[in-house]
Amino acid sequence: GSPGGLRIPAWLTLQKWESFKAADRARSIRWYIQTHDDNGNKVMEKGKDYTIQEAVQLLIGMNSRAPLKFDATVEIAMQMNLDAKFPDQQVRTSISLPHGTGKSVRVAVFCGENEEDEVMAMGAFKAGKTLSDELQQEKIDFDILIAKPNMMPQLAKLGKVLGPKRLMPSPKSGTVVTDYKQAISDFSGKQIEVRGDKWSTVHCVAGKVSFGADKIVENIRGVLQGMADNKPNGAKKVFWKIGRASCRERV
Repeated sequence: GSPGGLRIPAWLTLQKWESFKAADRARSIRWYIQTHDDNGNKVMEKGKDYTIQEAVQLLIGMNSRAPLKFDATVEIAMQMNLDAKFPDQQVRTSISLPHGTGKSVRVAVFCGENEEDEVMAMGAFKAGKTLSDELQQEKIDFDILIAKPNMMPQLAKLGKVLGPKRLMPSPKSGTVVTDYKQAISDFSGKQIEVRGDKWSTVHCVAGKVSFGADKIVENIRGVLQGMADNKPNGAKKVFWKIGRASCRERV
């Protein structure tokens, strides 16, 4: 056995362990089980291209051989062929995942005090004066902030609080809305905000391991299609950078 409660696989003999590089000899039992098949062969080949389906199957296989004690979130990271210094080469959009995120998202609504009760009844996490007071105190305990266009001038005063946390509503990300109820419904379960960092790297959620391979693959393809449909005006013909290990898929 091991401290993690996993049995040492039969193939992991002292001779096999000594054959690993020094860094890999310090790995956990879970790592050995996840990254090797039942015969002790590595399941991933460094530098090899994998399709989305192949990559997700590998991920599901890793978890099935050494299951985690929680339902892990599947995330994807993409390096874009963009220069984020230019406004027309910045990625920022919202995408509706076919099977949702699998996680509960706290949606706050910046609205008038007179609308607070109505918006809370629609399923908002926080809204109205309660939200406004907490923002003034720089208290932030929500995941997404939405607002109607007429509220944006008031919200602009809180740019120093919201900007660094990337929570300021924007038309590009779909968080400046006209229909509170629809927006709360979308962002609470299915919709995600996708945006690049200063290195034009995009990280986003693609579901939960419990979804199974088919749903995760469909969610990932939904992200890629959504990004292709809403790519910035300055995007080059080759939108994604292809690394040494990548997914060979066309959108």
